[in-house]
Amino acid sequence: MDNITIIIATRHRAGKLRRCLASIPLEPWIKVIVGCDGDPGMAVALLVSKSPYRPVDLVVTSRKHIGSIAMRNLMAPMAGDGLLQLCDDMDFQPGAIEKALDSFNRHFPDDDGVLGIHQEGIDSYHPTGIFLMGPRFLQRYPEKRILYPGYRHYGAQEIHRLADSLGRFAFEPEAAVYHHHPGTHKSEADQTHRESQMCKEQDQALSLERQREGKIWGQPESPKTKGVKKPPLDRAIKPEETETR
Repeated sequence: MDNITIIIATRHRAGKLRRCLASIPLEPWIKVIVGCDGDPGMAVALLVSKSPYRPVDLVVTSRKHIGSIAMRNLMAPMAGDGLLQLCDDMDFQPGAIEKALDSFNRHFPDDDGVLGIHQEGIDSYHPTGIFLMGPRFLQRYPEKRILYPGYRHYGAQEIHRLADSLGRFAFEPEAAVYHHHPGTHKSEADQTHRESQMCKEQDQALSLERQREGKIWGQPESPKTKGVKKPPLDRAIKPEETETR
């Protein structure tokens, strides 16, 4: 992997998106795509040359609110090499992207894998809440849509299930983002977060149903692959379980 495309889904979070984008270094090997979910005003602001935002390479917008899963599935196929999913209420710690790229290439020199990225500022998180995915692994998904379309907001758990079941998952604690999550930062609560919480129960129920049926998005459903004999780890990571060097 030589280049990374960062995809960010956003909705009515001008200040948070500005903070997020400011943490991304201006490097020729980093491409940034922002998806404005039912927020055309934000798309216009990003496209105005004199806007206070870090320059982005591409802006994708939807007229109606379609949900972050659908928005990420629109952006993911646009990655030419490595794909890094980021949330708009996060910012990179210094050197995080470089460390993630170096770690990925050490673990997956064939570009077929997923690297989980550490999140600070939150009590617990899913190992593929933020991830760097290689181009060969991306090819496993139908039309490179990385998330099962049945989910509305919470769907990254199936990325971990697939990568872990194939022995293609690694985690890098030294590559970190800071997550300004309302659970630990009450001042960060907003309407966008409340909208996502409304999807949580339904998405979790769907996830459990698919797990019971042995379904993993991106895995061919054939007699040989239906079901998971030994379910892979699928839980949140706590900060004390990570190491930094």
